[in-house]
Amino acid sequence: MANTTLEEALTRYYEAIGPHHHKDKDCWFEIVHEFGYGQDKGWHVVHRGYLNSMEEGPYETYEEAAEAMKDFVIRITEEVEEWPDWNFVSL
Repeated sequence: MANTTLEEALTRYYEAIGPHHHKDKDCWFEIVHEFGYGQDKGWHVVHRGYLNSMEEGPYETYEEAAEAMKDFVIRITEEVEEWPDWNFVSL
């Protein structure tokens, strides 16, 4: 999956969870450029889903943050695709 783009990884993720899980929070990922107290705090990757969540950073560039997001999305997609049974009654 080394040549996979972020957009391709996200499409695969949405296809993996889409037929089974329709919580809006699981479909939102962000790359945020943070500033605080007059200082550049860098780029951060944020996902606050029900199935998975992450907050990572800082990264020096948008490209580094996008690569980190892509790696995260690929990893959680592979986990979701391995789940044998979709039972979200407890969510």
